[in-house]
Amino acid sequence: MKIEEIVGANLQWIREDQKMTQVQLGEAVAEYLEKPWSRQAVSAAEKGRRAFSAADLLALALVLDVTIPSFFLLRNWHEGEVELPSFTVNAVDYRGRVFHRGDIKGGADLLTRSGAGQLRDAHRKVLADTEMLVSAVSSMGQAINHLDNVLDAAEEKEAGC
Repeated sequence: MKIEEIVGANLQWIREDQKMTQVQLGEAVAEYLEKPWSRQAVSAAEKGRRAFSAADLLALALVLDVTIPSFFLLRNWHEGEVELPSFTVNAVDYRGRVFHRGDIKGGADLLTRSGAGQLRDAHRKVLADTEMLVSAVSSMGQAINHLDNVLDAAEEKEAGC
């Protein structure tokens, strides 16, 4: 994976975790970079289709309230390689060159915080789905009782004839 793709994927992940749109992010960086990024510029950045300057990374970190190393996290430290224009770095060497021990803890905290938010969202969805299923089962139970009553009445009528 190219380094720009790693930064872009993390940028998108952090932005979405904070419920910020591409337009909002683009407008927010203007405070630090003299002009806003268009939605298309943010999209290109998130897809790894642009190089990031040091000023870009600092502005994004300020806007999103994260550390710069947060943009360099790999999702899986045991697999993959990071591609530079003329060299490929394995994941272990990448981690050792990019992060200090405290940075890794900060990255883990970011992943945990975001993961907790995703778990809360999933829990809410499960609860809502469960309520909907309980309601559906209750409605089905009422329908079955009604059909039983109709069938009982029909049988009584048929037996009486």
